[in-house]
Parts: sequence; C-alpha cells; structure tokens
Amino acid sequence: MVGVKRVPLAYAPKEKFLARIDADAANDIALQLPRMSFEMSDISYDETTKLNRLNRTVQTNSEGNKVKVWESTPYRLSFDLNIMSRGQDEALQILEQILPHFNPNYTVTVKGLEGPESKTDIPITLESVNFEDGYEGGFESSRRLLVYTLAFNLKSKFSFFPSTIGIIETVDTFFYDLDTNRIFDDA
Repeated sequence: MVGVKRVPLAYAPKEKFLARIDADAANDIALQLPRMSFEMSDISYDETTKLNRLNRTVQTNSEGNKVKVWESTPYRLSFDLNIMSRGQDEALQILEQILPHFNPNYTVTVKGLEGPESKTDIPITLESVNFEDGYEGGFESSRRLLVYTLAFNLKSKFSFFPSTIGIIETVDTFFYDLDTNRIFDDA
C-alpha cells in the first residue's frame, strides 16, 4: 500500500522560499521539502470579453428585494504554483496529481458573481509548466533543489455592489385635452 504524504501549501513568492532555504542551509537546518507555494503574478484587463458597462439586469436578492446589477468588468488573473522538492520522484508525484485536471482548463462554477441570481463558470487555464534544477554547495556536500512552476490564468469579473430598487405598486395617469386645456383624471 502506498503511503500518503501531505505537502504544505502557502501563499508566498518563490523567492521567499528560496531565500529561506539559503538561510537554513547556512545554519545547517534544512527546510522540510517537498513544499508548494503560490502567488498572484499579474492582473490585466480582458478587452476580448468586455460588454457595454451601462447594461444592467434586475434580479431578486436573498431578502426578496429587487436589485439592479450593472455589467461587470472582465479581468484576467495570473497565478504561479511552485512545487519545490529535493528529488525528481517527489516532484513528479505531485505534478502528476495536478496535471490531469487541466485539459487545458478546469472550470469552477461560482454563485453570485454578477448578482444574487447568477451562476458564472470560471475557466482556470494551465498556461505553462517550467522546471529548474539547482545545486548548492560543493560536489560532495551539494544540496539539490528542484522547482516546478505552473502558470495558471483565470478569468474574473469585478462589478458594482447591487443597488436596491423599489417595486412599482401604483401608477397615477392623467390625460390632458389640448382643445379645452383641461386635465382628465382616470379615476
């Protein structure tokens, strides 16, 4: 039976972990590997999916009130996932658990992104996989560090907070006769 090993995941830049590994190597304390870290690397406007910003829909929120929901603004968010390991076998075991989910994207359904009644599919696309193999120290006492970097891109939307609108319950109508200059009440 194959044992299961949990791999820690933290939000941190790759450089932070590399600096920590260097500092721990100087103190003869090794950082426990494998490890994973992720960070947001870019936010960019997505002009290919932009619609007129004055478009709006009327939806019902959870309290039953009608709300106006303005058109959201599309953005692309880029994330990097770093897998750090001392050996190729460990790194590839982690990698082979992630890659099959992306053909080339993995779609997540999110509720309430464009208003209380909406459901939006957000594709998370695997853009690239890069590999670094580094050795530190002399030939006899070298420490190996493998880093796989997976670059992901996801489409997101930012929108205004929905504003509550009143429901029209009554309408008063008046007719004006141009010949007699008289207002007629429809009641």
